[in-house]
Amino acid sequence: MNQIIDFETFARAIAHEMDVSMSAAEQTALTVLNFFGYSSTALDNHLLQKERDLFYILEDAGFMRGHSDTYCLFTGADWRTFTWTLNTEKILESAVAGCKEHHALERTIYDKLPEEAWARG
Repeated sequence: MNQIIDFETFARAIAHEMDVSMSAAEQTALTVLNFFGYSSTALDNHLLQKERDLFYILEDAGFMRGHSDTYCLFTGADWRTFTWTLNTEKILESAVAGCKEHHALERTIYDKLPEEAWARG
């Protein structure tokens, strides 16, 4: 499935699955999505070590997949590349689950209010 993952959806999925604050999840989502731009893949060569570590953490959480490819150059030498892709199914699944939990929490808060809290005037 090749769906577009937006910033809010990815941040919500990270916050839910990794049990971090929404602001930390937003920063992580922004960092990662900036490497993808309008592409479905990100080249590992462009990452700094701390960014690569973040990608591996997200891979462990199931949000990303790494792929290695080998190309034969004209000289006969092999050239290996490593690319990352987003696991859109897992991201969407976690974002929906996080949203359901949030709405369930809101409902329980409102359910605890006394009837007079709802009266106007």
